Amino acid sequence: MRFLTLSEVARALNVSASTIRAWEKRGSLIPTQRGLSGARLYDVELIAEWVKRGPPTKLGRDIR
Repeated sequence: MRFLTLSEVARALNVSASTIRAWEKRGSLIPTQRGLSGARLYDVELIAEWVKRGPPTKLGRDIR
């Protein structure tokens, strides 16, 4: 299993680290685990699956 850091995920998704943390706070994108220093770590395969579903809307609500 390969992991990405928060900054690597942010670069891959072309968003800021703050956006990734906001998505985590809303429950949209939760880290797979934490490193020894407390750093957020995301499973590459889970990020790929998440990307297929699409990011949350800007306001965190579904568009209807």
